[in-house]
Amino acid sequence: MARTSKIFQPHGQFIAIWWLVGFAITAIVIGLGDFGLPLWITPICILWALTAGLPTLLALIATAAVVTVFGEFIPPAGLVICVTVLSFGAHCAAFYFLMRLRKNWRTR
Repeated sequence: MARTSKIFQPHGQFIAIWWLVGFAITAIVIGLGDFGLPLWITPICILWALTAGLPTLLALIATAAVVTVFGEFIPPAGLVICVTVLSFGAHCAAFYFLMRLRKNWRTR
């Protein structure tokens, strides 16, 4: 176990992979919701949105809150950049929180 943990020391790589996968799956879930979500996949999508997809979901909610106030002044490209930056920041914060929680859990 010690060898594998030394091989995978840079956590930034994991954050980027987790963020890209989460962003892609969230985009697919939103696309499915836009075109009609099958009933059998709805619980899976809700489970995704409330667990691993939560940072991206929170970024989308924060962007929607900004759009309601300043909607007419923000171009669509600005919204995409806003969601991307907020999502990546939320994923970094969640990843570091989970790493810190795991480290503190071992010391108890």
